[in-house]
Amino acid sequence: MKISLVVILVAIASLTTVFGAPPSRNGQPISLYVSPKGNDQNPGTQKLPLKTPHKALELLRGVFSDARREIVFLDGCYEFEKPLSLTGDDSDITFRALNKGKAIISASVPVLNWRKESVSGKLLVADMPFEPEENSLYLLTVNSKHAKISSFPKGKNIVCPATPGDKTNFYSLPYERSSFPEDFDISSLDLSSVWLSIPQEWAVTRTFIKENDVANARFVLKSPTNMAIGMYNSGFQLINSRLGLDEEGVWMYEKSTKSIIYNPRADEKIEQIEARISRLVTLFDLRDVDGCTIDSLVIEGCLEPFTSKLYDGKPLPAAISAQYCSRLNVRNSIIRNCMGGGVSLLKANRCAIENNRIYDLYKTGISFIDGGAGYCKANSNWMRNLSEGISIQIGHMQCMWNDIAEIGRSAITMWSSFSVVASNRLSNCMLRSRDGGALYGAYDYCLIKDNIVKYTKKSDWPGLYADEGSQHDVFTGNKFEGLWWPTHMHQAYGIVVSNNVFKSDSTMRWSFQGCMFSRFVDNKIFAPAMITRDAYLANCAEWARNKVYVKDSVTGKYAPAKSVTLERKKAVSRGEINVPRNDAAANGVAQIDGKRLKSEYPIPWTKFVWTDVTEDGYPAPGTQPGIVFSYSHDERYLYVHLHYNFAKTSPYFAHKNFGPRVGVDDTVKLYFGDKVTLTLLWTGASSFEGVNYKFPPGDFKLNEGSWWNGSSMEMRIPLSVIGLKKREFDTAVTFNCESYNADHYLKRYVFPVENGKICTGTLVFPAHLIAGEK
Repeated sequence: MKISLVVILVAIASLTTVFGAPPSRNGQPISLYVSPKGNDQNPGTQKLPLKTPHKALELLRGVFSDARREIVFLDGCYEFEKPLSLTGDDSDITFRALNKGKAIISASVPVLNWRKESVSGKLLVADMPFEPEENSLYLLTVNSKHAKISSFPKGKNIVCPATPGDKTNFYSLPYERSSFPEDFDISSLDLSSVWLSIPQEWAVTRTFIKENDVANARFVLKSPTNMAIGMYNSGFQLINSRLGLDEEGVWMYEKSTKSIIYNPRADEKIEQIEARISRLVTLFDLRDVDGCTIDSLVIEGCLEPFTSKLYDGKPLPAAISAQYCSRLNVRNSIIRNCMGGGVSLLKANRCAIENNRIYDLYKTGISFIDGGAGYCKANSNWMRNLSEGISIQIGHMQCMWNDIAEIGRSAITMWSSFSVVASNRLSNCMLRSRDGGALYGAYDYCLIKDNIVKYTKKSDWPGLYADEGSQHDVFTGNKFEGLWWPTHMHQAYGIVVSNNVFKSDSTMRWSFQGCMFSRFVDNKIFAPAMITRDAYLANCAEWARNKVYVKDSVTGKYAPAKSVTLERKKAVSRGEINVPRNDAAANGVAQIDGKRLKSEYPIPWTKFVWTDVTEDGYPAPGTQPGIVFSYSHDERYLYVHLHYNFAKTSPYFAHKNFGPRVGVDDTVKLYFGDKVTLTLLWTGASSFEGVNYKFPPGDFKLNEGSWWNGSSMEMRIPLSVIGLKKREFDTAVTFNCESYNADHYLKRYVFPVENGKICTGTLVFPAHLIAGEK
């Protein structure tokens, strides 16, 4: 459409009036108004608003001023045909509603002309208002409520008879015919529409079906599963098929007929249906923007790509996509009814997502992705019915005063360092997933304080969960109610759980699995019985001064508190190690290749022990630094493999601070008898004391490993070097293996040290296999 010269001159005059003068001392912004009833030929005043924010943004780009710039949305629904795309030249622009919650920005379009489907008479059908795309997952809302995408079966999964034996199968998914209705023709599945959801432990694969091999009762998948089929086998579900349409409020889109099929709720009549279907991935596509604000808007209706990748040049799958942005503020807004996420920020810097209501999303409400400068905030947000609440992959984060409930996975997932998670209310999480918690992740130097974790629905997973590599975190002032598993620390280091309140009518578990230097002290525990033991006491350096209130089963009242301290027990010496024969090592040096210990290793390492005892005799499980000592022998040599399990930090923290040569300053010592000591460094340096011997070329190999897997050393030592010289009656040598880290004073042993004597265990060799004997 051509715009008349008069209109252009009027618009320029209006902009000059508003923009031409320098900003006033009271900070009056430069404002353009938009309205669904406006016209893009208008000057953009409140009385004569523009129609689209896209036109308003175009006009603001032509204004050169130090004044703040803003686009003000008048009441109404704005149907976007394309996202608002901002770059670094569009910094310091505010997008706000004139009246909070009255301006609705929608990525969806109406679905019209509903009719009854002739097949059943119950289902309603309408034409798709646009051409459906294979890589899109759509969302349908009916009368402002999001409809559920059809899934089959309800409350359980289709049985998959696969076993975990085949580690190479990622595409062939078998099924049991008995999982389907007897009168259903499996060959009739519409492969252009249906897709699969395959849960495996913490991962869920979604994929289309390439082939339905009915004769062999299997689906051939278009894309591979996350893990080999059969591992963590929980079956699978059919999504977006007619099989799942027997429930009210459920829908599907049928690509073969380009139609939408809906099973209406009991109170919905065909003439009352007001439906919308998502069309865009995002509504705000922000890249390298500094100082943008989104305020008081209602944002809804985005679809999600079936597959997406970071750094592919496309928007992030969220209503607000922000890549490499600084000082982005999203506040006082509503984000709802989306197949993707709410706000996703890649490499964020000092951004704040605060005081929003985010609900009915199929993905994460707020995501900070793949690091960034940090110092961001996610505060005071109300969040309901999401796959995940807040995901944090960034340091120096503040996550406070959020109210998060009814979450399929974790309320907060965190891979971070130097962050604060405080005063949040976390309820009913992990409703549809495995391996997580109300707070889950691996994080370092973080404060977890004054949170309320309350479950009224059954969950098999912990409340607050610090996973592998978490270090120096403090959990204090938190309140737990209705959780049998309030806290879980897994291979963590230096964790303090103190001054919390735990209340449950069932037996509780506070697990420190493989942890080091961690404390559980000064807590209040309201329990059905007195606590006299803890299964994870060996992994907890101190379990002390916890006040236990026992509930009377008749009156329901709690008895006065008793202070409980549990004493750790010292390890019991294993005494001796029987060294297995290694026939495969007969060829000698060719078997030494320095690879990490694994099942297909050329030497059959059938025995191994850990350095998991402290110098004073207490258990020292965990990985700080733990050594797996594997061993075997032939007629001439003792074969030794040492695998280093180091003090991991969280993945976020570790990749910033460590390289593959982790632990180069750590030391391992092998003691043979009272005279011979072999000292090893993870640089590959080795030296014998008490005997004149050096490894010849090829008898010692080092694998540097990686920051996650650790390093390994492999060697062969002549039996004569360690003192076995007298044939059949000289079949044992006293022994110990010691490991320690230059930064951590703890020393770890295979056998406890007794009265200062280190060599307290024994390596025992079969008499008829000592050198020279056949």
